[in-house]
Amino acid sequence: MLESFLSATVTVSLSDSSASFVIKLSNSSEIGRLSRKSLSSKLRSILLNTPSNCSFISAVASPKTLKFATYINAYMQEKGDDLLTSEAEKLIIAHKPDFVFLYMVETDEKGGHDSGWMTEEYLRRISLAIGNVKRIIEQFGDEYSVIIMADHGGHERLHGTQMPEDMTIPLFFHGPDFAPGENITHASLLDIAPTIAAIMGLDSDPDWEGNSLINR
Repeated sequence: MLESFLSATVTVSLSDSSASFVIKLSNSSEIGRLSRKSLSSKLRSILLNTPSNCSFISAVASPKTLKFATYINAYMQEKGDDLLTSEAEKLIIAHKPDFVFLYMVETDEKGGHDSGWMTEEYLRRISLAIGNVKRIIEQFGDEYSVIIMADHGGHERLHGTQMPEDMTIPLFFHGPDFAPGENITHASLLDIAPTIAAIMGLDSDPDWEGNSLINR
């Protein structure tokens, strides 16, 4: 079995307040369905930003699949995402995991919710996040495929509506399966898990609604 590192692959339905969260690991085994209510306080801290007692990660990861998880409270550090990126770099170098999920929260929390989407502070936080992504690609881009994404957009200091500002996100792909400069159209968050599975040589779960963006 491939070992997942710092994370599981998470497929999320955000269509309504009663939506369930179907959580799957890289071997496509379903771990469980949890109501939005039970996850609402934890969704933004799924992987590297896992709760301090790691109880949620323990519930997500099947035995012997999750090897490391690091949590930093974003409001205890000015550049918590930088520290998380540094920890990820160290662990990748030391352990060469099959799968890594680095979740940076400061753009959302300190940028969007605290200051407002597209404000000067929000754009500054984006710049810091891009710098961390650049570090990962420069160090590991020859060994790993890298997918850069967001889980939502935003407007004012909110998100969660059907507005284009909330529903439109960036998607960037780096790796041998993606042609430089190619514009991938009609992509969706639903396509991320099947694409990761294809990169890792795994079959997609038949319940997944998305499609691999490789060999379209």
